[in-house]
Amino acid sequence: TITKQKLYDIKAIPTLYLLDKDKKVILKDTSIEAIESFFAKPN
Repeated sequence: TITKQKLYDIKAIPTLYLLDKDKKVILKDTSIEAIESFFAKPN
């Protein structure tokens, strides 16, 4: 695997959080499509 062969020196992986107005996590580590779908839904 990549980690066993040490092909890349990755220190961190970016993480995306979508928060509501109270800073509660709504979505975490999701695709752009899922975020677009979330905002396309009526409230």
